[in-house]
Amino acid sequence: MEALARGVVQKGGKDGRSAKDCAVGVKVRSQKKVKLVSSVVGDRVTIGLASRVIKCVVMSDVTIGDNCTVQNSIICAGAVIEKGECSFMYRYIHFTRILLTV
Repeated sequence: MEALARGVVQKGGKDGRSAKDCAVGVKVRSQKKVKLVSSVVGDRVTIGLASRVIKCVVMSDVTIGDNCTVQNSIICAGAVIEKGECSFMYRYIHFTRILLTV
């Protein structure tokens, strides 16, 4: 898991990670194939393998597991979305742990 650059990120590396028009906080970590689009990501956020965050506000200390898609949503500080095939659209997730298994 590697840290994303702080600030506004335009394009990712050859490991499949990409970010377009995003503001990214400090100590944000992501695995391969992560896609960020038009989102604000707070400090100390972890984003799992092949997850997508599109048009979201992700506050600090959030964990998004592998293979998750979060779109047009607000994820409050401290929320945990466990790994698994999950998709959230137009949601407000607040201080919760979500576990989805396939």
